Amino acid sequence: FRRPDSHVLQMDANHLAFPKTSFDVVVAAFVVHLVDNAALVVAEVLRVLAPGGLVAIAIPGGEPQTELAEPDPVPGLYGEFAQYLPPDGSMGMELDVADLLARAGFVDVPTNIEVCLEVPDAQTYWDWTLTHGSRAFVDDLPADRRAEFHDRMLAQLSSQELITLQRTAALCTARRPL
Repeated sequence: FRRPDSHVLQMDANHLAFPKTSFDVVVAAFVVHLVDNAALVVAEVLRVLAPGGLVAIAIPGGEPQTELAEPDPVPGLYGEFAQYLPPDGSMGMELDVADLLARAGFVDVPTNIEVCLEVPDAQTYWDWTLTHGSRAFVDDLPADRRAEFHDRMLAQLSSQELITLQRTAALCTARRPL
């Protein structure tokens, strides 16, 4: 999208190019579990936050809270195909964000969040899958398993009258001490 009033910077999360206490709020959505050294990134967030500043970190995880008439079959499919991923793939590591924030000196408040979206058809669901972090999962599969994953996802979703994308995440918010 085009926003003439926005300014985008790309930089190394381990060494943010901002002075100390530059921000009142920092958001890291679905990125901290993908970096090599999450503790270093969180230390950088602490450095650039003003005293009392807020950080919000979201990572995949958490348990679904909403009981759907036709449950989303795709998370189970991901679990089944995870065995075909390379050991050094790009899907990130398991991470206890609340513990990570506490060890860095933050005061944390963990929460789970959930999103349920109706999707018009199986192809739209597949297209959505390729627009975010799940694309790394798909790309890391061997070519034959990737094709099988695609075909099975479309077949499972096409058999449903109502397709609902249901995703959960672990969200931790924390404040830099005053």
